[in-house]
Amino acid sequence: MNKTQQKQPEKLLRKAHYKSAFLRPTGVVARCGKSVYISPDFHKKLSEYQ
Repeated sequence: MNKTQQKQPEKLLRKAHYKSAFLRPTGVVARCGKSVYISPDFHKKLSEYQ
């Protein structure tokens, strides 16, 4: 197994850990269900984790 193949499971584990730590439902509604502003840079970063 080469280094690239070894890093794939590690990358998936980090991604899963990140999702479980930060991307979970909170039950809190922002401003009575209204939308909140997210900067384009932050939106791009969040979109990469899907």
